[in-house]
Amino acid sequence: MSLEEKGFEFGEFVLNARERMLLRSGKPIALTPKTFLLLKTLVEDHGRLVTKSELMQTVWQDSFVEESNLTVSINALRKALGDIRSRPHYIETVPKNGYRFIAEVSEPTSQDGNETQIAGTSPERRTSLTPEIYYVAAGLLLVIGILGTVTWFARDRILGTPTAPILSAPFRSSKFSTSGTVTKAAISPDGKYAAFTDSSGGNQGLWLRQIDSGENIQIVPPAKVYYFGIAFANGGDSIYFVRKPTDGHGLPAIYRVATFGGIPVKILDGALNWISLSPDDKQISFIRCNYTPDDYCSLFIADADGTNERKLSSKPAAVLVENNRFAPNGRSIAVTYGELLSGTPSCRIALVDIATGAETEIGARKFFNIKSLQWLPSGDALLFTVRDYDDGRISIWKTPIEGGEPEILSKDAATYEDLSLDKKGERMIATQVENDFQIYVGAEGELRPLTSAHDLSVGPEGRIVYSTFDGNIWTISANGSERRQLTTGPSGDLFPHFSPDGRHIFFKSYRSGDAHVWKMLSDGSGPARISQKTGGTPCGATLDGKWLYYTIGRTLYKVPTTGGDETPVSSSRMLRPTCSPDGNLVAYFFLDNGFKIAVMNTSDGTIEKVLNYGDQKLLPQPIAWSPDGRTLNFVINANGKNTLWRQSLDENTPRIITDLGGDEIRGLAIMPDGKTFAIIRGKWINDAVLITGLK
Repeated sequence: MSLEEKGFEFGEFVLNARERMLLRSGKPIALTPKTFLLLKTLVEDHGRLVTKSELMQTVWQDSFVEESNLTVSINALRKALGDIRSRPHYIETVPKNGYRFIAEVSEPTSQDGNETQIAGTSPERRTSLTPEIYYVAAGLLLVIGILGTVTWFARDRILGTPTAPILSAPFRSSKFSTSGTVTKAAISPDGKYAAFTDSSGGNQGLWLRQIDSGENIQIVPPAKVYYFGIAFANGGDSIYFVRKPTDGHGLPAIYRVATFGGIPVKILDGALNWISLSPDDKQISFIRCNYTPDDYCSLFIADADGTNERKLSSKPAAVLVENNRFAPNGRSIAVTYGELLSGTPSCRIALVDIATGAETEIGARKFFNIKSLQWLPSGDALLFTVRDYDDGRISIWKTPIEGGEPEILSKDAATYEDLSLDKKGERMIATQVENDFQIYVGAEGELRPLTSAHDLSVGPEGRIVYSTFDGNIWTISANGSERRQLTTGPSGDLFPHFSPDGRHIFFKSYRSGDAHVWKMLSDGSGPARISQKTGGTPCGATLDGKWLYYTIGRTLYKVPTTGGDETPVSSSRMLRPTCSPDGNLVAYFFLDNGFKIAVMNTSDGTIEKVLNYGDQKLLPQPIAWSPDGRTLNFVINANGKNTLWRQSLDENTPRIITDLGGDEIRGLAIMPDGKTFAIIRGKWINDAVLITGLK
């Protein structure tokens, strides 16, 4: 008798080949036709190695596909069976050859001698059934299974989960990626899979990982794109993501792809950052920013296929809306928003009612930057990540929806950025960010590392002052000696600059609760706040030491170095501004059919010179003045390679100085001799971690 007429039992499963049905404890398991045929083929040859070529020929004989389709289908089958590759009970992988079905398979015999399979009966109680009775039984099992699923689902929705198990267990995290290029990650609702982005050769792709077995499958091939966010559908059958091309052409768009791979389908254009699916998977929420005075950033919802867009709420100029998450009850969406360039703790969390658009703030506390947002299954609290200050550590927090104060949960030194929690609240995936940025000093062809740093500048005698990513300021000699810490503590002290005479250091600090410009003596003593306006990053002081120039956002101000009222110098939109050693000029990037460098006189705001900056597609990189106050040095990054260029204001074209390698350059300064330079060079290291406790 052929398998088409047989039924088989293995473990708690029943395979009915005639009806093309797989039952588990009497409940039907959904399988695609190809996956069912794959299982049928393996079970038919149980105990024997079935080669990859045999499986490809049998399952995909009517189409031309790659071997990766077999891998995807095997993983889908393992998911349906609850099997683990590293400890298989059903499907054994024979590396480079194929697969073997290793479970014991029974082929019971009925009273008439024909082999049959009856779901839910033991070998001792099997009897022969007519096809009509079998169909009725299978139908009843299907109905019971569906009703049971619906009842359990409704129970979850009505009762909720009283607490998240992850919050009652000791904190434990383990990396599941080590490439250093995983920037986005999300966990499946059942907690068995993680979707994540990874890069190779400058291209980003989307991968799926079976968490327990560690097996990875590429579900969207690498391309020259950047991913902004990933979200599993609550049903677990598909993944939504936001991405855009990295060539500067095209807007970010939302796509959907089957969980185990396929062709991504574009849902809608113009979305930014995070997306979220409603509990029933019928709607999607997203952010769109028009950057107009009255409609800077807005929260939208649409049907899951991209139709029926509707704006729920909008924010005015300078207020960014970033994260958004449907509540477990499906009636509201949690959002985060704030003025990220204000220098104040302005970021907050609010609930937006889907029916009315009414907005209710959660708690009174505000933060400098909220990076990610995740509901607890109970719906009575949110997990979120918070950055302490510019480029500071990002930690995991929890806040109740009604009453109570937010509290920090992660108290280690690591930085956790994106969060994703499974439906039961037992497992969480987080992206973890580290870096290896170092100060390098040298001239053409030779650079020597000194120490880790966030930013730097050079004093009149060649001493380097710099801040670290933990928000403290240090000084060090160009040869690496005499390293000394000037500030300490969690206040966040950044962007230090020596005064022209080297006696003082100006810096940005959050020690008063908001960002302001401060100064101290070069030995770290006598700190004093000198700016009144909130925000402020030092640019440079005048040669006589009376005035300090600094920026808030992209506007230049000046303030007496002894403190007092600020005066606006220019409202031009300045990117990466840097002041000349005597304070007479400021160089900055501006956008005019591509980026260019403008040189402005600080006394009257006139533009003295405009320098072309590579081609129109290049993004701004660090710039620095030579000691003569008339020569600019700037970094150009093209095709993954950094080069240092130099141009006098009396010249029309720049000249190349040296190659700086392929890693990111985040700081540049020129030494008093005009030839030696210091850079901060390194890379961001992004990996995903599995967190199983937050006690």
